[in-house]
Amino acid sequence: MGRVEIKEKAKEMIKGNLWTLWKPMLVMFVITFGIAFVTALIAFSVLDMEASVAAVDIVDSLLGIALIPMTVGLCAYYLKFVRGEELSLDLLKKYYPFFVKLLIIDLLIFVFTLLWSILLIIPGLIAAISYSMSFFIAVDKEELTASETIAESKRIMNGHKLDFFILLLSFFGWMLLAGLTFGILLIWLVPYMTTAEVIFYEDIRKRAE
Repeated sequence: MGRVEIKEKAKEMIKGNLWTLWKPMLVMFVITFGIAFVTALIAFSVLDMEASVAAVDIVDSLLGIALIPMTVGLCAYYLKFVRGEELSLDLLKKYYPFFVKLLIIDLLIFVFTLLWSILLIIPGLIAAISYSMSFFIAVDKEELTASETIAESKRIMNGHKLDFFILLLSFFGWMLLAGLTFGILLIWLVPYMTTAEVIFYEDIRKRAE
């Protein structure tokens, strides 16, 4: 499936479904903002400025780690949407039993991408694209270990990395336009981009089977 076809299919799928697609992301935003706000409120009330900033940074980092399974749940939500399956916000908490494995996946992606980036920017970018389907695979193949999940992403992306890069690059103009609209366009653009990415994954997954 070509880039144009993927984007057209994504546009058709999100029509009338923006609220459905935003619900899990809004839940994640409320949780993230709520915890960050309470943390900042407490920190700046009892600590000095420097200590408060440090405390907020630490909590933000820990929060990012804690939300990894919820991010995978969001991937599962969009996968089910594209596949026409029943949707549930319970997916956001479904993957917490796999927390350790998902954390290892995230760390391995970070380390491998960083190591390749040390050589040159382009190898680092290629590595990041190679591992970009890992969370989708974590949803589809729960039995795989962390390293096997990353290896599977690398396998199915073989021969498709440039296609994915061009797909992402094709949204650059939309992202610029979103900035000009003070982010209002993101209401449509974020579901559009995410749905297109899932459709891309579905296409290469089927080809690799």
